[in-house]
Amino acid sequence: MTARNTTLLIAAAILFSALAWFLSQRQQAAFAPTELGLLEPTLEARLDELDRVEIQQAGGERFALVRENAEDWVLPERNGYPVDVSKLRKLLRTIAAVEVVEAKTANPEWHDRLKLQDLSEAADTTVELLAKAGEEPVLALLIGKTGQGGHYVRRVGENQTWLVGENLNSSPRPVDWLDKSLVDIKRADLDHLYVKAADGKKWSLQGQADSTDFSLEPSAPEGREVSGANVNRLLTSLENLRLLEVRAADESDAAAEWRHVHFAQKNGLHVHAEARQDGSKYWLRLSAEARPTHKADEHSEGHHTASAEGQVLPEAAEAAAALNRRAGGRVFEVSSYPGAGLLMEYERMLKELPREPLPE
Repeated sequence: MTARNTTLLIAAAILFSALAWFLSQRQQAAFAPTELGLLEPTLEARLDELDRVEIQQAGGERFALVRENAEDWVLPERNGYPVDVSKLRKLLRTIAAVEVVEAKTANPEWHDRLKLQDLSEAADTTVELLAKAGEEPVLALLIGKTGQGGHYVRRVGENQTWLVGENLNSSPRPVDWLDKSLVDIKRADLDHLYVKAADGKKWSLQGQADSTDFSLEPSAPEGREVSGANVNRLLTSLENLRLLEVRAADESDAAAEWRHVHFAQKNGLHVHAEARQDGSKYWLRLSAEARPTHKADEHSEGHHTASAEGQVLPEAAEAAAALNRRAGGRVFEVSSYPGAGLLMEYERMLKELPREPLPE
């Protein structure tokens, strides 16, 4: 190649680069400053009006997050279970505040490159996000692939695509929008725990006065002692418990055998946990009640601390009502650690006494 040809090639490359830059600037100049500012400039003022958000990934199920009252949202596709409102608000506020970084293609034939085809045509990770106030659509957005610190997006019904400066984490799985916090029964708050297996066998762990220890009843037989690790695992099995999935209770649950574990708190809150294993999954049913704090009965087979003799404490009544609203008519999948802990047999509460060392 001659020096002259080399010079011509370099000149051509510079010319093409300059032309590409010019066309890019010309494309951006075609949009008003507001279009290159906030993606949805009117959304912020209408966030409090929204009462329904629909999400669907291409090829997946469409589901809705629905406002129940001023503070709470629920997921009808999961038996009306509460939504993680903080997560939903974060997404909507991010969209309301996000700015356009760059105008991208307006050619529908290139939408697939940014994962921004209409859902009827897409076969990829494209997500459609719709938000409504009553019957009025307030937001209709397609969210495509990530790029340059943000997401590619396109308003439904428009050809123009945009790059915005934030990642819009709009999970297309209903379970990801659930409020995963289920129940929190701490060991330090327990008065006693009572277990009734499906075969009718019963045993309990009783709190000790002026101690953090619990005694096992029936007590350990000769040659055995209590396994502190397994006792603690059972006592803490409902501590900061989070769900994996939720569904409506059905006929299979009514016919199944459940292990009943009764957690009695010192303040009179009684939580009834019923657990079973189905293959690799652990299922849990919950209910609660508030009882006077001084009175033992045949159901609890335990004792109560007389912190407010003869009365049901308001805090216990409120906690029981809240848990029953959340758990009523529902079955929860939980992880194996608390699930297997709730299913431990009496024998797992025991261990062999350490052997004495042989004489030298």
